[in-house]
This record gives sequence, C-alpha cells and structure tokens, in this order.
Amino acid sequence: MAGAARHDDGEPSGGRMHTTTVRFPASTWVELKARAEDDGVATAQYIREATIARLAREQAVQQVRREMRAELGALDDVRRRLAVVERTVKLLLLRRR
Repeated sequence: MAGAARHDDGEPSGGRMHTTTVRFPASTWVELKARAEDDGVATAQYIREATIARLAREQAVQQVRREMRAELGALDDVRRRLAVVERTVKLLLLRRR
C-alpha cells in the first residue's frame, strides 16, 4: 500500500493507536481465529489488516467513481459537440437543395 497507514488520530502507524472492542458471533470468531493462525498472525493483526484493506479498497472505488464522472462529463461534452456538427451538416445539406 502506498504511503504510511494512518489511524483516526492522524498519526502514522508507528504512533498512537486507538483501542476498541469488537464483538463477533462465536462461529465467526472460530473462523477468524483459524484464518489468523493460518496466516501466522494474531487475530488483532488479522482484523487490522482486513480493515486497512477494506479502507484502501473503498478509497480506490471512490477514485474510480471520480474518474468515471470526469470521463462521463467529457463524453457529454463530445455528445453536445456532435449534436452541433449534425445540426450544421443538416443545415448545409438543406441549403444545397
């Protein structure tokens, strides 16, 4: 991931961290613990990494949405220009008759 991970206090990942409690159904906890063990990390680390990955994915989705809006805006501009060209061509063809 590009750049240092930041927490809600704005500190780089080596700085202060926020502590919270998260509750899971027993079946989810069993699976979570097994996956963390498979990866060789503590469950807290597994949860942190999953959270950071989800946040990064959401940032990427938002970036793509912004880019798509810009592209759609450019496409709308092209459509408007094309409509002007089509009207001009029609007028020129009518004059030739």
